[in-house]
Amino acid sequence: MSDAHLGAAMISLGAAARKVEESKVTTYGDVRPHQLTPFGEEVYGGLGPGAAGFLKKTQRRLKNWRWMEENVGEEEEVDDDGG
Repeated sequence: MSDAHLGAAMISLGAAARKVEESKVTTYGDVRPHQLTPFGEEVYGGLGPGAAGFLKKTQRRLKNWRWMEENVGEEEEVDDDGG
């Protein structure tokens, strides 16, 4: 962690990560047609809002993918056996 973010880290968990994400948005700006997802994390596990949102979205997608894989697999097996 840089000295610039040390003060924020002492205030609350995730504060330094939030500052890092803000600086990434400032540094990279508008990257259209791409999408910038700033990902800030702290040594002791604090996440910035961008990192937390990214991980939650990834978790939802994996759960949906797993559910689809399990349920579609069952339907295909029934179709194969039933002719």
